[in-house]
Amino acid sequence: YEWSMVLTNQILRYNPHDPEALGFRIKQAVDGQNLKDLKSMVDDYAEQCKADEQKLIDMAKYLRMRGQYDATVTLLKRVVAMDSLNVEAHIEFVRLMKTFWQYDQGIRDCSDFLAKDPQNASMRIELVDLLISAGQLDRAAEELRAEQRIQPDVETRSMMMGRTARKK
Repeated sequence: YEWSMVLTNQILRYNPHDPEALGFRIKQAVDGQNLKDLKSMVDDYAEQCKADEQKLIDMAKYLRMRGQYDATVTLLKRVVAMDSLNVEAHIEFVRLMKTFWQYDQGIRDCSDFLAKDPQNASMRIELVDLLISAGQLDRAAEELRAEQRIQPDVETRSMMMGRTARKK
């Protein structure tokens, strides 16, 4: 562990903008509970990885699992600013809201996303999960029905394909 810290610091000394080294330094800080500069480290990392949404999302997931929620939100906001329809970033945000029982905020985010992309099954499933958690069972049932209208289930699709094949 100490050796990896030495190597990371040497890499950053020669290239202070190396995204891999910056990410590793964040993980070292979080794992070692050395969090006093975490915000600036996350900001640096986000700046260096601004063209790589997946790296930002992966780091956000790591930080969420480690309980670093403010840093998680910072990275997810960066991703959404780059691509407002990045479903993975929105799902991570919604799951974070669920962690804190902030169901209304998560439901708003899902609803806003679905207003832009109503065909997105992944986000609709997250919305249904949030609605159930929030005790809004009637609305959850409505969303499930909407999902079935948009994305018929496998059996229905199979039957439709079978009918189409028979008609040929």
